Amino acid sequence: MNGIRGTFPTKSNIRVNGFTRIDVDRSGGPRNGWIYVVAAEKSLAPAGSDPDVILHKSTDGGTTWSAGIRVNQDALNNGKYQWFPAIRVDESGGVNIVYYDDRNTASNASSVFMSRSIDGGVTWTDTEVSDHTFVPAPISGLATGYQGDYIGITSGNNKIWPLWADNSTGIYQAWTTSVDLGPGITHTPLPNTEQLAGNYAVNCVITPSGSGINPSLTKLLWSRNNVSVTDSLLMTNTSGNNWTANIPANGSPATYRYYIKTTDSLSRTATSPAGAPLNLNLFLAQTDNTKPVIVHTALTDQPKPNWPATVTATVTDNLGLDSSWVVWYKNSPLPTKQFKLINTSGSTFAAAFNSLNSDVAINDNIYYKIFAQDNSLAHNRDSTVLYSFKISDQVLCEDFTSATFAPTGWNIEFTGTNYWTRNTVSGYGTGSGSAKFDFWSASAGTTQSLVTLAFGNSVSGDSLKYDYAYAPYSSGTDSLEIQTSTNAGTTYTSLVRLYGNSTSGIGGNSLNTTATNTSAFTPTSVQWLTKKLALPAGTNKVKFRARSGFGNNLYLDNICKTTSFVAAVPSTITFAAQGYFDSLNTKLNIRDSAVFYLRNINAPYAIVDSGKSVVDSISASGTITFANAQTGTYYVVVTGRNILETWSKAGGEAYTRGTPFSYNFTTAANKAYGNNLILVGARYCIYSGDVIQNYVIDLNDILQINNAAGAFVTGFNVNDLTGNRIVDLSDVLIAFNNSSNFVIRKSPPGSGPLSAEYDSRSLYEQRIKVINENRVQEDELPGVRKDEGYKNQDNNLKR
Repeated sequence: MNGIRGTFPTKSNIRVNGFTRIDVDRSGGPRNGWIYVVAAEKSLAPAGSDPDVILHKSTDGGTTWSAGIRVNQDALNNGKYQWFPAIRVDESGGVNIVYYDDRNTASNASSVFMSRSIDGGVTWTDTEVSDHTFVPAPISGLATGYQGDYIGITSGNNKIWPLWADNSTGIYQAWTTSVDLGPGITHTPLPNTEQLAGNYAVNCVITPSGSGINPSLTKLLWSRNNVSVTDSLLMTNTSGNNWTANIPANGSPATYRYYIKTTDSLSRTATSPAGAPLNLNLFLAQTDNTKPVIVHTALTDQPKPNWPATVTATVTDNLGLDSSWVVWYKNSPLPTKQFKLINTSGSTFAAAFNSLNSDVAINDNIYYKIFAQDNSLAHNRDSTVLYSFKISDQVLCEDFTSATFAPTGWNIEFTGTNYWTRNTVSGYGTGSGSAKFDFWSASAGTTQSLVTLAFGNSVSGDSLKYDYAYAPYSSGTDSLEIQTSTNAGTTYTSLVRLYGNSTSGIGGNSLNTTATNTSAFTPTSVQWLTKKLALPAGTNKVKFRARSGFGNNLYLDNICKTTSFVAAVPSTITFAAQGYFDSLNTKLNIRDSAVFYLRNINAPYAIVDSGKSVVDSISASGTITFANAQTGTYYVVVTGRNILETWSKAGGEAYTRGTPFSYNFTTAANKAYGNNLILVGARYCIYSGDVIQNYVIDLNDILQINNAAGAFVTGFNVNDLTGNRIVDLSDVLIAFNNSSNFVIRKSPPGSGPLSAEYDSRSLYEQRIKVINENRVQEDELPGVRKDEGYKNQDNNLKR
């Protein structure tokens, strides 16, 4: 529940609350003993953004409760207020709720409404019971803003008596009126149909309210192809409170409108739907040739541990569905399999592939199509296009780059307050995040776990490697138990338990990575250690179980499954920077370095491995050894000091550890994600001009380059896009043209906002480090003093 405690500024700041009111059905009828609770709520479905009256009910003596039911029937989110409800279940089991309501008044005023339900709160009829309005205002002499919730409701002698207070006479006084109870009608409107001949049976239940039903005034009123009701039929009492009548068909397609009306012996009248004849039931009788509509978001590549995947679709039809199903195959069209989609809620259908995890292997291709058939006489059927995805390896290598925590596929096991959080410090000061367990705040004995995603089964020789940082407090012993699972988390086995306290050493089976700290611990870049633990064969999930001794904080980062028995071999990445590339001589004007990353192909695309290399000016290639990456499919990402970060083509590239790997961005536009390359001569090049490295080439880059050109900067400088060691108009023009074409980084959806991927300060420092290291690797051009060039470069980079 979400109450409305506070004030209403539009009503002189009267003070309001969301207190509940309760009543029980004591009628002896079919709902005897049901409990009803009502309150004013907002901003929590089914309540809207303005206060609504919400009912909850229990049919089992309070053991379980229904979801909220919106009582007032005005339009949702219409800016109108309903508040201070009171409830009465009358002698016939009707649920009656009175409340203040401004739907028919100015925003500073109010009237009083009553809503009544005769079917246990499923449907409601609203009635304005006050014959005047009033302007709510605080009562002088009472607490600030206090108008009071003086409202109530009772029943007796076949009447309902709402009671309220208003100041329409100039002072607050008590007001009431009587509402005669009339009969109630329960009816399910007829649906659209293909039946064109015969009769359409209209059935209903008419519940008397202390007075018998008059059969001569109980009618079905209807019309065919007319917006106004033109015909009427007497309804027949078939048994008890059941009544029926038949609308005759004429053999042709038509639109039918109708309502039910009854009157009891006290001349009290009821209609269904409420408000008839202004409100009418409507159905169509016509042959159906309309196919079902299927809306589906195609499945992306599925990690093998997550197989079988689930297909979800929204399927609708104008008359109703018969069934929906999936036909699929693996790799080749024969044989095919199929499975039925189950209606999970509303128009949503879902089911998992009818397959075992052992049925698929990494790099298998799955093809599928969704079908749906309606329940018309023609059995109209439609299907989607043929979708496809690949079974991929799920790699465990998490660096907590994404601000989402726990990371995608991970989970946290805890009760009460969660003490596992993401922190912006990172292992050894590189990267942008880590996982933190707050031993500092967690009371002694608190046990909570950070659980990895399910990943590909480990084999003999695989290890769990992670960076960690922990400073003990002067008292208390914290512990971290690492558990492994071979069945994706159904059961776990303890791998190791590590302890941290003021008497433990550093490293080994201790959590300690630095000396005792009596303040809440945040590690520096030199207070980290790395641990590597052999994994049992078949491990596919790991749990980090922290138990607090009320000590100090623990940080974990770069948690990866590694394979030690297959040696990594050099990889070759080829790319040309737009500004450096000499299309006439098909070479680069200068040797420069770049940083290369392998990233997971599943969101949030964590960095699995990286390397830096000088890119040769003749071959335009850099050579890197990815020491940590295991066999799998990855995105190749290139970054450099003045180029735009560029990702390899959609879907990633297969990398086999121990086998030479190469990737060439220069051969086609589609070698980059989103075709984000520019053709220079005969080669596709990475865009130049992102000198401030914010993943977009814009005015900020142009201004920096232009300022450097105006200062006649020379030498090896980040603003020199052409590599001729002079910052001039040619560099400005490259950035200007790219900015005019709105050149930005293109990467897979879900790779996160740029600010979440990199901290600008750490990125700046990394670039400085890269540039400084490159000094010793650059070819010196005759006539250029390296010390002057670097002096200009350093001045240009200072902030």
